Amino acid sequence: MSSSEKTIERLTKTIETQVKTIEAMSNELALLREQVAYLTKKLY
Repeated sequence: MSSSEKTIERLTKTIETQVKTIEAMSNELALLREQVAYLTKKLY
């Protein structure tokens, strides 16, 4: 395997990890939005 192929493989793995992180953060953000909406209703 050439060094450029290794680099591409490493970058691909890095991107896959970043995609999973972004998905997890999006889910957390959705939950936080729900909590804010609930607390806002409860407040008023």
